[in-house]
Amino acid sequence: MIKGLSKEQVAMVQHIKLLKQQAGSHSPSLFTIKEQLPALKMGIDACFLSNPYATDLFLDYFKKELLGEDLAIRDMLEFYPSQNNVIASSLASFLKVPAEMLFVGNGAIEIIQAVIHNFTNQKIIVNIPTFSSYYEFIKPGVSIVFNKLKKEEEYKLNVHDLLKLVHLEKPDTVVLINPNNPNGGYITKAEIAELLEGLKSVGTVLLDESFIHFAFENDQMDPLSYVDMVLKYPNVVTIKSMSKDFGIAGIRAGYAIMHPSRIKQLLSNGFLWNSNGLAEYFYKLYT
Repeated sequence: MIKGLSKEQVAMVQHIKLLKQQAGSHSPSLFTIKEQLPALKMGIDACFLSNPYATDLFLDYFKKELLGEDLAIRDMLEFYPSQNNVIASSLASFLKVPAEMLFVGNGAIEIIQAVIHNFTNQKIIVNIPTFSSYYEFIKPGVSIVFNKLKKEEEYKLNVHDLLKLVHLEKPDTVVLINPNNPNGGYITKAEIAELLEGLKSVGTVLLDESFIHFAFENDQMDPLSYVDMVLKYPNVVTIKSMSKDFGIAGIRAGYAIMHPSRIKQLLSNGFLWNSNGLAEYFYKLYT
């Protein structure tokens, strides 16, 4: 018996522990918890960063445009969404990148897995603490080298230390998350430029900017992006999740910018209809 808890509360705690164990390194879905533990009253999911104001805005459009008199949502449910390259083309002009360099994913997680499974073959360097999928998705036979960020330095990435490690280990893939997940550590754009120049010999540099809209470098809070750097360095793959800043995690939307040859390789191995109708609708609102 856990001190201070009733039998019912103890049983609930044990059930939550079981759900967490089944979910692995991630948290169980809010829907799973509510379904299996209806007596548990939940107001906030503190494990997940999201923008509820953006969710409200999306719902306003959803109600007005999809649930109106003509019930446009019927077509979205009855028919297939557009194919990957069609959705990518509609995003390209807004993002100011060539359409052949844009890959749309069923959430950023699908892109992470696709890129690592297709382009990481020998060794990967991952800064830690980090988003666990970057090392959980590694194929058998691939070595993982962890660059351990220091607590006494507030887990800030040291650019020169990482470049030294890369020179020593000679990986074919390096992962950079900026701002970092889960601690929020930020690498300035100048530091990113220095890193990418020093990583030109690495086969694949994964630059995850899923949280970039929460960062800024001037008082005007001008939005940041590293699209220009992807155009300069063909070994860089930039990944962007739409879940956090736009509050639409349930839709599963994300994209990546990479060299056209990589896009061709991924599309030749599937991903034809990997986006759903709601995700395609969101992209149209986004652009």
